[in-house]
Amino acid sequence: MLQGTRRAPDEILGMIPPSGEVCTVEKAAINAVMAGCMPEYFPVVLAALDAAMDPDFAWQGLMSTTMGAGVCVIVNGPIARRIGMNWQHGALGHGNRPNATIARALQLMVINLGGAVPGGMDRSTHGHPGKFGLCFAEDETDDAWQPLAQSRGIEPGKSAVTVFGFCGTSINNTETARDADGLTGSLSMCLNAFFHPQHAGGGLAAGLVLSGEYWGIYRDAGWDRARIHAALLEGTHRTQAEIESGVTRSSGGASSIPKFDPGDLVLVRAGSNAGLFSTIIHGWGSGPSGSQPVTREIVP
Repeated sequence: MLQGTRRAPDEILGMIPPSGEVCTVEKAAINAVMAGCMPEYFPVVLAALDAAMDPDFAWQGLMSTTMGAGVCVIVNGPIARRIGMNWQHGALGHGNRPNATIARALQLMVINLGGAVPGGMDRSTHGHPGKFGLCFAEDETDDAWQPLAQSRGIEPGKSAVTVFGFCGTSINNTETARDADGLTGSLSMCLNAFFHPQHAGGGLAAGLVLSGEYWGIYRDAGWDRARIHAALLEGTHRTQAEIESGVTRSSGGASSIPKFDPGDLVLVRAGSNAGLFSTIIHGWGSGPSGSQPVTREIVP
């Protein structure tokens, strides 16, 4: 595993929450081995670990909250293809070794080094399967789509990871959507129901994974990432009366209240090109007392 990086085995990477145990490159490698990683995955693991230890990510809170949060790792750039990651059929599920093991390595670190054992430091009420680790690559096969990492400041052609604190996933289906406006309205209703239909005003994050067929509807209408993101933010504004009654369809209006702060809705493209589906990745709390997505470039 150590042959997968040029970094020295005794280099200190930081402290792993909740216990604050010091983590070296060697200790990270040990956990990557136990997770089932190959050496060529190790730079991705190290970049994801560096991102997760950023104070903005609030890994301490994610690992000790009763809400049951885990770490989602989204990979962009040439390294995803080089190590054989999956961004198409079943990308968020089983059947692909790098997808299955990279985030698992981080979870093992917080257990073995951080002491985040369920019922101990990990106070999750229910937990969820994603706490084993969720990692996938973004579909970058269409130049009309701006990859997530580039939208977050990484130069084109570079490889990067984005870590996102999450509390499970939900698959959504809109069979009748045939145009960009109708699709946006449907996706906005799903997002407004996320966590609780009466929740609004920010303070909560969500990721939205668009399938290839959904992206095709937007692409054919001339919409890009920025326009889709802006339209979804607008579609998740509701009036106070709508929020109080749990109505998920927005009527708009100047006095409406946002469901999300702009940086708290993370838009990703992955999955097969057949099937009118999206997946909401349920985020944890955001803002000063919550967790922010963090992106890091992957270096050898």
